[in-house]
Amino acid sequence: GDHEIDVVVESVVLDSPVSTLDLVGTPIRRIQTRSSQGGIRFSLSLDSAVHIQSQWVEQANGSALVIDLQDPNTLARFSDEPVSGALPNGRLSTANGRSIRPAVERRETSDRSVRTGTADDTTTTSAGLLEKTAYSDGESVLQISRSARDRSRLDREAVRAGARRNLEAARFARAEGDFELAARFYAEALRDLPGYREAILEWATLRASRDELPQALDMLRNARQDAPSDVGLIMLHARLIAGTGDFAAAIQILDHSGLNSTEAPEVHALVAAYLQKSGEHQGAVDRYETILRRYPSRSSWWMGLGISLEALSRDLEAVDVYRISMQVGGLPAKARRWVSARVEALSDEEG
Repeated sequence: GDHEIDVVVESVVLDSPVSTLDLVGTPIRRIQTRSSQGGIRFSLSLDSAVHIQSQWVEQANGSALVIDLQDPNTLARFSDEPVSGALPNGRLSTANGRSIRPAVERRETSDRSVRTGTADDTTTTSAGLLEKTAYSDGESVLQISRSARDRSRLDREAVRAGARRNLEAARFARAEGDFELAARFYAEALRDLPGYREAILEWATLRASRDELPQALDMLRNARQDAPSDVGLIMLHARLIAGTGDFAAAIQILDHSGLNSTEAPEVHALVAAYLQKSGEHQGAVDRYETILRRYPSRSSWWMGLGISLEALSRDLEAVDVYRISMQVGGLPAKARRWVSARVEALSDEEG
């Protein structure tokens, strides 16, 4: 988020023409001014954390308030005189050199305060000479040029906002049953923002459900080239393949992702489920046991383990595991009833 600094200058009137500050090359994202009867407040939003120092410098035509924004690691010292342009120490002033000037006799430092906020990182050292500007009826007229970083950020935000609007429109059209319109909005979202993960996942799912499986798979393959470790893309790719009955190919997709059971246990749980569906119950047991050792609170995985143990005629172990799945909690009502019935049936057989 923004790192905010408030500069409060009291007992000041502003009576000079409007000027522009150039923020290119500084950590300043934007400056907002708010004037009141007692003075003026400058609110600076920064891209990085800084230490600040301030001082009033006497000039031939008045006093200038100079505020240094300093890298905490270097803490560059003030120079004696404010000057226009960029200096090696990072100080900036306005092009015409005019400055904030008290309209009354300058008071002690307590009449001019600087309140700051810092955060946890910094990359740039810079400073600013804040310009005296005109205002009337309590309205500030300070004009600020956006920094190159800020302009780039705003451009990216506008693109993301446009893509998000198209995504929401696609969801609405899909909910209304207008799948062709939904497809158009998904396509526009991806034109705005190629690689937009949510749009890819939702549109690929929609296309698969609308008998466009080859197109859906092509979308996922292309997306995974740019994000080969994205768990959501990998799992949807495998699920669409498994939907054709080719569990071996689905397992291959999951295993070739290279994701281990610690960083992506859901991937290995899906492998276990497909091994189970393929009748490879010992392999399923091995996968379930591996992930449950680290993630013992997943009831559905306990249930899956119980199913494969029962298929291997390890009924006593299966009963224990089924019971654990119910104790852990989180099973849907239908699954819970099924597990309860299996526990009762296996217990009767053992009795």
